[in-house]
Amino acid sequence: MTNLEVARLVHRVKEQDETVRAVGDTLLDISETVDQHTETLAAIQKTVDHHTETLVVLQETVDQHTETLVVIQETLAQHGATLAEYGATLAEHSATLAHHTEVLDQHTETLAHHTTVLDQHTETLAHHTELFTQQGATLATHTELLTEILRRLSTNDDRSSSGN
Repeated sequence: MTNLEVARLVHRVKEQDETVRAVGDTLLDISETVDQHTETLAAIQKTVDHHTETLVVLQETVDQHTETLVVIQETLAQHGATLAEYGATLAEHSATLAHHTEVLDQHTETLAHHTTVLDQHTETLAHHTELFTQQGATLATHTELLTEILRRLSTNDDRSSSGN
């Protein structure tokens, strides 16, 4: 082998070495990005889980308030029947009815507030679900890119091996 051939071979090896290093650096960057996205997805999932737990608690509260409203409505109906039967005690029962109406209004306001909070949490959950889906798509794209890079590296290795 002549000096010129050796020099060309050394030059080709150096070029291949630079290419392999560049691909290696790219793979490290992609790996870091995948790790960051994995952490982000885990944090989003944790938030979604927390919101789901909160929604369950809110639903239980709404159910309790609904049961309380039913009890109050039943009580109001009983008082209405009593008022019809006992006109002499109208003043006493009117005060009780007014109190129950206040409680009913308070519970209705509370129920409306909880419904608003539930709607807000539902919107947040939908937003986080969308983010989770987008992050999954990004992760899939990065996985495809990494697979293509590895395939190309393997092809280059095969070519280099058969060239020696």
